[in-house]
Amino acid sequence: MAYLKSSNPRLNEAFEWAKNMAMSYVTTGKHGPINDGRSGEGDYIPSYWAGYRTRAAFYIRDYVHQAAGAFFLGLHEENYRMLKAFADSANESRGLFALWALNFDGSPYDIDYKSDDNFIREIPAQFELVELAYRLYCRTGDKRYLADDIFNFCRVSMTDFVTVRDANGNGIPEGEGGDIFGVTCTYNEGPKYSAIEAGDGIACQYRAMLAFAGLLRARGDEEAADEWEIKAYNLRKYFNEEWSILPEDRDGPYVSYLLTDGVTRVNDFGLETSWFMPLKGLPYPGERCERFLDHITEKLGHGIGFPTAAVNIEAYTYLPEVYFRYDRVEDGWKWMKYLEDMRDVHHVGPSQGNNGYYPEVSFTMIAHIAESLMGIVQDAPRGAIATFSRLPSEVETLSLCDQEMIGCNISVKHTGRKMTEFENLSGETILWQAEFVGSHDSITVNGKAMPAEVFTRSGVTVSRVTVPVSAGERYSAAV
Repeated sequence: MAYLKSSNPRLNEAFEWAKNMAMSYVTTGKHGPINDGRSGEGDYIPSYWAGYRTRAAFYIRDYVHQAAGAFFLGLHEENYRMLKAFADSANESRGLFALWALNFDGSPYDIDYKSDDNFIREIPAQFELVELAYRLYCRTGDKRYLADDIFNFCRVSMTDFVTVRDANGNGIPEGEGGDIFGVTCTYNEGPKYSAIEAGDGIACQYRAMLAFAGLLRARGDEEAADEWEIKAYNLRKYFNEEWSILPEDRDGPYVSYLLTDGVTRVNDFGLETSWFMPLKGLPYPGERCERFLDHITEKLGHGIGFPTAAVNIEAYTYLPEVYFRYDRVEDGWKWMKYLEDMRDVHHVGPSQGNNGYYPEVSFTMIAHIAESLMGIVQDAPRGAIATFSRLPSEVETLSLCDQEMIGCNISVKHTGRKMTEFENLSGETILWQAEFVGSHDSITVNGKAMPAEVFTRSGVTVSRVTVPVSAGERYSAAV
């Protein structure tokens, strides 16, 4: 299994801890209690713990967020079977919603499901499943994610599910303004307002539209894919130019909620409601987005205990991703260190134990290191792997060694933000996309200058070259 080498010792320790802790939550092939023993015992499908450690189940929101870390740990069958179990749980009698939580055998988890019209329903989760289906396809190349069962769930979620819930006709499905056993429009389970639309729901819908377009394109339907990309463009435009702006506070934060009267909108800080908007890339990059990231930073303060901050550690597992997306490297690193520092502090839930026992903390730490810090992203259908250093000032070098990606084993080493080494240890030839921050006419590869492609991602200028790397070969790229 992969290991880490870093000039910063705390990263080495964090990776080993996270790897061992996450793998301890794998339940594949086990036989154990169903509904915590209230329904006897059963055989578990390929799966892992995703939710409170005191509940033997996996939850949509936790699972979606843990899946990237699970990928780097080689839990490919687990990721697929859990997604399929959620997709299979959605039907017309349940309002097309996937169930919020499942036992490890794939059956409904009774704490969060009472009947087909009485279970936890949070609109962002439906869209996150669609996004994840495409992301897992890109990571693995597994064509089961394109098969009719998964695809039809995604299609219905993007069409009928929205139509049924869009009473005001703006293309956004509405919640009911009640508690989570009704239909809520947001992941913030304790909002100050009763809302029917929320910024995080729109952000997840936007990202799901792009993902659905990707699934359509992968299935060969280019025309429909183009249409969904246009729909995503239009939703983003609507959010940035209308929905998110208060006329009386045009320079203020993005609107977070549309209230149940269908008219009143508020732009108060809403925890997940607020940071999911930049997390999903919904705001236009630029000055307003940067001000909003500053606003989130201000409201979070020093973390748990700060008056306007979240009280539960799992909420903070998103923050490194938020800041790294916009190349605010030191901010992302700050929250990675915070998660590590809070590992042995008792969780706000009295029966949960220490924060480190919450599965999302360990799984996402793997992803924060591999995807966020190191920028390792696989496009399996193209046989490509991208790298993009986001090392902060406290980390001079960082290497992920002997990492299994689909079809090969690789090692990646970043030295600061200006040099990367890539080795294909074994397996198929890989297209290495060596990426660096900034605009560069060329990138030096093994001592020779290669013309660079320059583009922007989330408002960040990136330069890239693509190099085929066969088994046994090692390349170095620098700017």
